Amino acid sequence: MNDDEKRKLENWLMVNGLKGLTDPELIQQLADLVSGWPGDKNQFFIDLLNECNADVRYEMYQAMVPKLRFKPLSFTECETSIQMRVSELISQGRMRVEGSAPRPINIGEPEDMQVKAKFRCWCCGRKQEFKGDTPVDAVLKARKLGWERTIGFDIETCERCVKLGKKPDARTAIDQGINA
Repeated sequence: MNDDEKRKLENWLMVNGLKGLTDPELIQQLADLVSGWPGDKNQFFIDLLNECNADVRYEMYQAMVPKLRFKPLSFTECETSIQMRVSELISQGRMRVEGSAPRPINIGEPEDMQVKAKFRCWCCGRKQEFKGDTPVDAVLKARKLGWERTIGFDIETCERCVKLGKKPDARTAIDQGINA
C-alpha cells in the first residue's frame, strides 16, 4: 500500500467513525463490528481477511481472533474458503486471472507427452513429422523449417519444393484429387 492509498484509507476510517490505522483500538473496533454482524459472522470475517494482502493475512487473523465474541473458523478453513470463492468467480467469468498458467507436470518421458503433427508434401510426396507441446507448437516448428500451407487447397508444401517455386493450382488439385 503506497502513501496515497494509506491517506485515503485513513480518511475513510475517520469519516466512518473508526480509529486510525496506527491506533491499536482499530482491531478491537473491527472485531466488534464482526461480532455484532447480524448475518453470517464467519463469512463477514473471511471477507474482511480477504481484503487484507495475502502476506499479512495470518497476522490479521491472529490479531483479531482473541477479540472476537464467537469462535471463528481456523485460519486454514478461512484460506480455503477464500480460494474456493476466487475459483468460483473465475469459473463464472466474474474475475480474471492474469499471467501465464503453470506448465503441466510431465509424468514419464518428455517425448511421450508431446503432440505429433504429420505433414505430406503435395508435390514430391515427402512425409515429415513434427513434435510440440501443443498441436499449434508442432505446426509452428514445421513453418520455421520452411513448410508452407496453400490456403484454399488445404495442402502442405515441403521446404525443398517451396525453394523450387512449385505452387499448386486448380489443375494440380483436380489431378491429385485435393479438395479445392
